[in-house]
Amino acid sequence: MEYLFTKINILLFLIYFSEMQGNNDIKNDSILYKCGFDKINFNPKPASLMTEIDKASPEYLRRLDNIDKDGFKDFNIYLDLYNFEDEIIEYRLYNHREMFINGMNKAIKTLESLLKVKSPKYNYLFYDEQIIDIEINNWDRNKIGNKTLKESHGLIYFNIDLYIFVRFGSKSEMGENVLASAIARYYDPNSGQPLIGLVNINKDVDYTKEKSKQYFESIIIHEFTHILGFSMYNFLIFYKNIFLRKDKYGIIRAYINSTKVVNVARKYFNCSEIDGVELEEIGGLGTAFSHWEARILLGEYINGVIYTEEQVISEFTLALLEDTGYYKANYYTGGLMRYGKNKGWDLFLINALIMEK
Repeated sequence: MEYLFTKINILLFLIYFSEMQGNNDIKNDSILYKCGFDKINFNPKPASLMTEIDKASPEYLRRLDNIDKDGFKDFNIYLDLYNFEDEIIEYRLYNHREMFINGMNKAIKTLESLLKVKSPKYNYLFYDEQIIDIEINNWDRNKIGNKTLKESHGLIYFNIDLYIFVRFGSKSEMGENVLASAIARYYDPNSGQPLIGLVNINKDVDYTKEKSKQYFESIIIHEFTHILGFSMYNFLIFYKNIFLRKDKYGIIRAYINSTKVVNVARKYFNCSEIDGVELEEIGGLGTAFSHWEARILLGEYINGVIYTEEQVISEFTLALLEDTGYYKANYYTGGLMRYGKNKGWDLFLINALIMEK
């Protein structure tokens, strides 16, 4: 099978193509909420290494007891609400605070039950002047993170595998129906494993809208998964298993062809000739090439827009996360995809997709 272009050409093409396809994005008057993956204008940066003295701390040594024979450990995700709580008051969103907190905690518990995480070889600084200098335009210098943590030695000191900042953004910055956006900000300089991520929640979204709570919970776990590594940036820089190919209509599409993803697709669709699983190609940088193609996996929780009431954590996403090398998945908790297995329900979903597009 002939694959198109080099990695650099793929990157340039995907950026250009997604911008050209922006007019095909879901209508702004849709009752559904969208992902705004491109709404945080940061580039990921390597994290700073700790000193050998810090690595000798009792907290670090206790962490080593939790590692299995393959080098994976129970996932511990920390949610930093230091700025968030102040902004709840500033933006008069206290009536929605419980929904925000419960939704984010539910997403964290779900991911921690689904995944074990690779234990890093090194410890990393949580807070230093580099972070202050880079984030100064977006973070209040006096409000960067939990005080105890930022005065500590690092992430491993507190057994933290992934640290997530939460802030609010405005409708003008994020879009009318973009509920949230996220990005992995700092990563392991050796493997690319995400260590620190950012999430922006749209403070201007109508949270009285029908099923707002369900949509919020669904899209927050969706956004957290972008931080874990499901993004165009990770695919092209750290995760090499992506290629482009023309379909029978002459449209160039992007595919993930990592080992476990391909094996899952062959088993799921009962087709041994599958050599990749397609990514979404429309919707601008907020959607294209950072989500599964809805035409193939409609209802999967990493689609660009929430179409169905129940989003499914499929074996496709679990396999992709495993193929990054950072995680080990629990397929008994996830892997519940049924799209393509029930013709009547699939026809309904396809019609809904066509109507929205």
